Amino acid sequence: MVPWLFIEAPEIDPIVIKRDLQLGMRMHLVCVVSKGDFPILIQWLKDGSPIPEDQDVAEKILDEYSSTLSFSSLAVKHNGNYTCQASNAAASRNYSVEIIVNVPPTWRVEPQDMEVIAGQHAMLACAAEGSPAPHIHWMKDTGSLPPQYQELNNTRMNYKILHNGSLLIHSVQPDDRGYYLCQASSGIDSGLSKVAYLSVHVPAKFSTHFTNITVPKGSTAFLNCTVAADKPISITWYQNNHELKAKHNPQINIKEDNTSKGVTSTLIFKHVRREDTSSFICVASNKYGKDQLEMKLIVQETPEPPANVHVNNFSSRSVSLSWEEPYNGNSIIGAYIVQYKNTTAVPWHQNVVQVVVGGDQLNVTIKDLRPAHGYQFQIRAENSVGVSNASETVTVTTTEEIPEAPPRDIKVKVKNSRTLLVTWRPPDKNLQNGDILGYYVGYKISNSSDPFHYKTFEVIPGMELQNTLNELQKFTEYSILIQAYNRAGAGPRSKEVTATTEEDVPGAPPTDVRCTALSPQRILVLWSSPPESAINGILKGYKVLYRSLADWDDFSHPMEQVTRDNKMELTNLGQFCNYSIEVCAFTNKGDGVKSHPIFCRTLEDVPSEPADIKALIMDSRTVLVSWRPPQYPNGRIQKYKIYVRSLDGIGLDKDNFEIPAEQTFYTISHLELHHRYEFWVSAFTAVGEGAGSRHIVQAPASHVPARIASFTQQVIAVLHEDLHLSCHSVGEPAPLRLWRKKDYKFMV
Repeated sequence: MVPWLFIEAPEIDPIVIKRDLQLGMRMHLVCVVSKGDFPILIQWLKDGSPIPEDQDVAEKILDEYSSTLSFSSLAVKHNGNYTCQASNAAASRNYSVEIIVNVPPTWRVEPQDMEVIAGQHAMLACAAEGSPAPHIHWMKDTGSLPPQYQELNNTRMNYKILHNGSLLIHSVQPDDRGYYLCQASSGIDSGLSKVAYLSVHVPAKFSTHFTNITVPKGSTAFLNCTVAADKPISITWYQNNHELKAKHNPQINIKEDNTSKGVTSTLIFKHVRREDTSSFICVASNKYGKDQLEMKLIVQETPEPPANVHVNNFSSRSVSLSWEEPYNGNSIIGAYIVQYKNTTAVPWHQNVVQVVVGGDQLNVTIKDLRPAHGYQFQIRAENSVGVSNASETVTVTTTEEIPEAPPRDIKVKVKNSRTLLVTWRPPDKNLQNGDILGYYVGYKISNSSDPFHYKTFEVIPGMELQNTLNELQKFTEYSILIQAYNRAGAGPRSKEVTATTEEDVPGAPPTDVRCTALSPQRILVLWSSPPESAINGILKGYKVLYRSLADWDDFSHPMEQVTRDNKMELTNLGQFCNYSIEVCAFTNKGDGVKSHPIFCRTLEDVPSEPADIKALIMDSRTVLVSWRPPQYPNGRIQKYKIYVRSLDGIGLDKDNFEIPAEQTFYTISHLELHHRYEFWVSAFTAVGEGAGSRHIVQAPASHVPARIASFTQQVIAVLHEDLHLSCHSVGEPAPLRLWRKKDYKFMV
């Protein structure tokens, strides 16, 4: 165990000190250590250090736990912090008090009256000492009765209270004269106060040393010279450095008036002229100083017109002008007024356009003019007196520019299916920017990617503005636009106007025409539309023209059927008949070009009955049957079949006979004399057997009259080719044949 851990540290009772300690008073400081184990060491410190010997302070140990510090006469030097320090083996403890000895203020420097000339600096001294240090503040008499003082502060521009208490007044002015009160106080007793008077003398001095006096020509000038200074004051006038005597110049009069603060002298100059512009000096003096005011009398008048106005350069929309500065009338030219108008417009005295530029500017560029227009320019100068007359007139014609607007009122008239007539009006006159030399008329098929084709139309006076567009596509919408051009080039294009050429008949036939036989009496015809560009209008439908190649009598009159479809079924045709077929499209304007003929044959059918039949007796046992082919074979005849039937009930070895197609007669033998037999014939095609001919009855006989077995027929021959005619006859004896021409019918 460490022994000092059981030692009690010292504890100091509060040290009591009297307030409001005065200079010369007596005082004790008692330090009592109320707790703590002995031995205890007690000592005093001032401001943290041992008390110096020259402090006149007595330190006394009363016993082993108390000590005193005695002051026989308090002085300013005793001010400070005093500390009692008690220490033993355990710890050290401190207790401090502050001693402040109050000393009433005393003057160190008293304020004194003083004189100063206006404009100079004034220093009113005031200083005091004491404890605590006295506070200095200044007050100034307001000039009222009874006297009243107002406290000064640093807010006034020329007043400043220095750290040492003195009052500094910068650039003293007459209203700074008066009584000033300096007070020193520290809160002890009533403090100190002293009044000092500041006298301010005002010399003859002007606040400004130069001024201009401007007056209009012909008026009266008043030159005022006012001096605020201590009187007496003397004033003398000089003109152009020569003393001015009013009696020597009838234009001049000098008038002098006293004021409360000084003197005002007025020089009156009547009916001033341009040459009266000169310098005047007013000299004022008193016993404190002398000063002068220089005045410049400026006789002002309106300026003269700008000279040498000329054009520097110009373009289509601007003109640059420059000029020389004129006589300004003794007043700075504040502005130049540039007036301009169209050469054909209003006179100058009416409301014309004007541009104002600064007086320091001797050039200007007038913008926003119209191309190819003539303009006139005048310039006036302006000062504070007024505006000058106009300068000489300058005339300029701006250069041309491409037209600013397109042609107007574009109209298109449809002449026919391949021609359009375009009419228009020129752009507005004020937007033509020059003489219109011609127009470019552009046209193309609407909504196409093709560029516009242009035709040039040159303007000829008196000629109508119209142009014909020829060789156009039929029933086609065209976009038309027009540009005007002058010497500068082409202007903007107009809005597109559309027009459609008239309808026409289709210029091409339907394509891919083909046919298919559906039956012996029906043919299906198919085709594709003509090219869109060749329809030349609104397609209303198609016409199918067809005729049988066997119809020689109707060669020039084919049959016709109409449809809106791209196909047609022809019905009620002849069986196994070859047809020529043509197709054309048609519009409201009529039929278009026919397609090249195509040929189709209907399908085969069973033939009609043979056209006629004969049964001729050849002998007692033989009959010759002949017949005419079917009027409507309806195909290729494959064969004929002859049918025989006994009307008397006699049996036959054979009741039918097949005959080749190229043969139209057949001899039937082994018949019975005088017995009746019935005969008929039918024809066959690949489809089958046709209807039978009419039935005829014949009986073999012993006597056979002469008969012609052949039938009357029409023979078609080809021109310049051989013709063979045949004639079959029967009879016993054999009949004599005689040919006789009866009739011809030619078909070429």
